[in-house]
Amino acid sequence: MFTRYLSHTQGHIFVVGDIHGCYSLLMQKLAEHNFDFDKDLLISVGDLIDKGPENIDCLTLINQPWFTMVRGNHEEMCIIGQFDLRIRDIHLRNGGEWFYSMKSSRLFSEI
Repeated sequence: MFTRYLSHTQGHIFVVGDIHGCYSLLMQKLAEHNFDFDKDLLISVGDLIDKGPENIDCLTLINQPWFTMVRGNHEEMCIIGQFDLRIRDIHLRNGGEWFYSMKSSRLFSEI
């Protein structure tokens, strides 16, 4: 599936990868580059979550009109790890412990 963004915005298009739960750092970097939340678009190329301390904050980005992403391997491990214990073990060893410690780890069941 392809999505065309060239006519999406009157501002700039930014691309970022491997945010890994570092929401505050992302916001700091966007501010340093004068990101305009009304005009610019941020495209994440995956790994929005795991390893960092602000995973839930990072997940809120999904609902922002100025943000879009492709699913990375860490998001995939969250989804599949709910049903596959082998993948869950890999995810746990790669920053996913926060996810399974939540009351309901079925957060990604609809994605």
